[in-house]
Amino acid sequence: MENALILARVLGPMLVIVSVGLLLNPKAYREVAEEFIQSRALLYLGGFMALAGGLVVLQLFHAWRADWTVVVTIIGWLMLIKGAALIIIPGPLAALAEAWRKAGAIMVVQGLVLLAVGVWLCYRGFFG
Repeated sequence: MENALILARVLGPMLVIVSVGLLLNPKAYREVAEEFIQSRALLYLGGFMALAGGLVVLQLFHAWRADWTVVVTIIGWLMLIKGAALIIIPGPLAALAEAWRKAGAIMVVQGLVLLAVGVWLCYRGFFG
């Protein structure tokens, strides 16, 4: 459980910071997404980083429990899957990113969901 707390203390603030940035600067995030989509090198690098991050999370904590720590495991698996997909099939994921970039409402919803998860992980990691 100690590793789950450490990961919550890392992942929570990361999600809060990224989601606040997304919600306050949607135009900048759209521009970043556009540049990301157009660069095979960035797609690969992003995939490699997500894959590595997911593997690290899952090595430090991997448990399918009926408590809050399962969220850490789920985030690790999502990172791993996204990273592998960006490396193996970058084209279809670039198309999804393009659709995300064009749909402002999806960005706001994603930002709010990430913010809620991040705040909740911060609470669990630091106070709960």
